Amino acid sequence: MVQTRGNSGIEEYSYNTGFHSATRTTPFNVVYGRDPPALHPYVSGETKNADLEAQLIDRDDMLKLLKINLSKAQSRMRAQADSHRRDVSFQLPSTSRIHPVFHISLLKPAKGVVPPPQPAPLPLTRDWEYDVQPASVAAHRWVLEAGQPVLELLIHWQNRPTEEATWECYDLLKNQFLLSDLRTNKTRALPVDPNLPRWVCQNCHHSLSITGIDFNESSTYRSG
Repeated sequence: MVQTRGNSGIEEYSYNTGFHSATRTTPFNVVYGRDPPALHPYVSGETKNADLEAQLIDRDDMLKLLKINLSKAQSRMRAQADSHRRDVSFQLPSTSRIHPVFHISLLKPAKGVVPPPQPAPLPLTRDWEYDVQPASVAAHRWVLEAGQPVLELLIHWQNRPTEEATWECYDLLKNQFLLSDLRTNKTRALPVDPNLPRWVCQNCHHSLSITGIDFNESSTYRSG
């Protein structure tokens, strides 16, 4: 990866995401193990900041000009290279065959274990909010906010590593997502709080269910 001082971020982005003939890949792919994210064009009206809008429009115009100039340069280089080439055909004997092997010198030893690629950054909506969905519940707890107990759930998010699980307010999750399909991790026994309110806790034979979220316990609780 290349980091420059005094130069624009576009130059750095162009180098780090450009294909290099020596490595047969991009510097971004070498470091992160995945293809670089796409540079999306600016859509008019996405920002209310006039200076930022002008910068984004200038950036898109510059990128369009760069693509046009690169296309012209590639066409000139292709025409110059093809001027020294010609089509050649050979008449081979009918008994000739292609040898289905290659020399051992072309093989390269594999060393070590290839590390897993880093997860892609969280997708953003047009409102600059994270576009994620809850996958499962690992634990629950009660916290005090303004002197009132608030139920929080430890949420594992879809397509995200386990270490990125976060504590989320149950009321906010209930209003934003459908929680009926969520299940907790069955390999971990969780303590059940007998003070869960009636609209949260219901009787089950093998588990305490919070609107479909199993906490892997075999007890019956009732709200007071």
